[in-house]
Amino acid sequence: MEDFDPKAPSRGLGDTIAKFTHATGIAKAVEVVTEALGIEDCGCGARQKWANNLVPYDVEANSPPLYDPQNATPSDEGIYEIVNEIHSTKGEITFDLFPGDKVWMTKENLLYSDWPFYLLIGAVKKTI
Repeated sequence: MEDFDPKAPSRGLGDTIAKFTHATGIAKAVEVVTEALGIEDCGCGARQKWANNLVPYDVEANSPPLYDPQNATPSDEGIYEIVNEIHSTKGEITFDLFPGDKVWMTKENLLYSDWPFYLLIGAVKKTI
């Protein structure tokens, strides 16, 4: 584990465990003990690789796109169906929308500025 970089992004579970053992001093203790016993390789690197393959972190494929409200495309006006629950408060008005509810979305609707985000995460879908 000489080439291990604790600041590099984790590629999987093995890297996360390696970061933990490095931060807590466990990795150093294992290194000292194996060296004292004359053991050439503790096997940590192989286990790290195995755990990375077992539970890989494919961040790009598993992550939703980032939402930037400053660059969000305005929503089309129309009727939308709620797919996932939405709970929002705008000033003193609270919105509780549930799957199957229909919403007529116009520019005057208080949720209009948030609508591109709800579309992005799949919480709503346009019906008309």
